[in-house]
Amino acid sequence: MKIISLLLASCLCLFAAGNANAQLFLKKADGNDLLGRCRLGVDREPQGSDEFASFASCASFIEGVRQASVASAAIACQKQLLCMPAEVSNGQMIRVAVKWMQDHRAELHLPAGILAIRAWREAFPCGGP
Repeated sequence: MKIISLLLASCLCLFAAGNANAQLFLKKADGNDLLGRCRLGVDREPQGSDEFASFASCASFIEGVRQASVASAAIACQKQLLCMPAEVSNGQMIRVAVKWMQDHRAELHLPAGILAIRAWREAFPCGGP
């Protein structure tokens, strides 16, 4: 649990440097908001600057969680929290998270980073399929 807390804190710090859209997202970074932002780029191409900024905050958040999980495991000298193949793209990570959140709507009130990690751990289990 300590690693997950460190992971989320690191992710939020990385993400905090963004625009006003990102700042609003940080205030309510739960699964409901992450799903809404990420679906913009999965279901269709974002239209206009507001939609693009919203999807960009999703992509930044997803990459931040990924990088923070690797860094926190290295800092804590513990096994990696995530075991996804190196060739998995940020776009694929977003699609996996969106699908998982759509399938687990009862959990959307939880922090967005926790939900993303749950999705990826289920899709890319350590030790292989």
